[in-house]
Amino acid sequence: MLHDNNQHQLSVISVVEIGGVGKTTLAQCVYNNAELMKGFDLKAWICVSEDFDVVEITRNVIKEISQDTSCLENFNSPQLALKGLFTIFVTSRRENVGSIVQNYCPYFFNGLSDEYCWSVFADNASFPKTSNGSSELEEGIGKCDGLPLAAETLGRLLCTKHDVKEWNKILMSNLWGFFVTDSKIIPALFISYFHLPAYLKRCFVYCSLYPKGYQFNKDELILLWMAEDLLRPVKRGETLVEVGRECFDDLASKLFFKQLQDNERSFVMHDLLHDLAKFLAGDFYCC
Repeated sequence: MLHDNNQHQLSVISVVEIGGVGKTTLAQCVYNNAELMKGFDLKAWICVSEDFDVVEITRNVIKEISQDTSCLENFNSPQLALKGLFTIFVTSRRENVGSIVQNYCPYFFNGLSDEYCWSVFADNASFPKTSNGSSELEEGIGKCDGLPLAAETLGRLLCTKHDVKEWNKILMSNLWGFFVTDSKIIPALFISYFHLPAYLKRCFVYCSLYPKGYQFNKDELILLWMAEDLLRPVKRGETLVEVGRECFDDLASKLFFKQLQDNERSFVMHDLLHDLAKFLAGDFYCC
C-alpha cells in the first residue's frame, strides 16, 4: 500500500483494531525498514493521545523534520508547509478515526491464531515451542484473545515458573472475569500486575503521572522513586540506587517498560499499560 499511491491516490493509510494486537509494532517495523522506506525523503514519528491539540501535533512534526522552526508561531504556515509532503500511516483503536482521516478502507489488523499466540507465549516463558501434545500446557491460551501483548506479558510472568500447576493457577484466577464498564484494561495485564510485589506495584502506578508515549529516562525515574520512598528497603551492602535499578529491571523484564531501539537509557510504556496504571491510581495521584 505504501508503494501503491499512484493507483489508489493514497495520502493516508490507517490500521485499525483493538489495543495490544500489534498495530504500533507493525508501524515501527515499517518505519525502521530501510528497504521499505526507499523513496520517502522525510520521516517523523508522532504519538497522539486521546486529548490532542492539532497545533501542537503539527509543531511536533515540523520539529521532527526540520531545523527551521521559524514558522511555528503561525498555525497556517506549518499546515501549508506539510500539505502534500507526507504519506501518513495512522494506527488507531477506533474505526471512525480510520474512516475520518481517509476515504480508502482502513486495514483491519486481526489477532493471532491460538497456535501463533502459543508460540509468542512460549518464547517469552522459555517454554518449548511445542508442548509435545500436553493439553495441560496449551489449555487456556485462548484467554489471550489473539493479542500478542497479552501472550508476551503472561509469558514473562511465567518465565521463572516452568510448572503446569503455576500456569493452571493463573488460568483459574478470578481476575479473568475482571470487568469495568468502558474499561480498556486487558485481564492478562491486570493479572501480571497482581503478581508483582507491593513495592513494584507502587513504582508502576506512579508512572500514571506521565502522559502516554512519554520517554522515561531510567536513571531519572529511579531518582524520583527514591524521592517518593517507593522502593523496597535496602539490604546490607546495597545502595538505594542499586535497589532502584533492580526494581526498574524487574518491571522491564515483565514488559511494563520497553527499551527504545536507539537509546539504551530511554524506555516507553505501552498505551494499555498506561491505561492500567491510570485506572489503578484512581484519584490517588493528580497531575
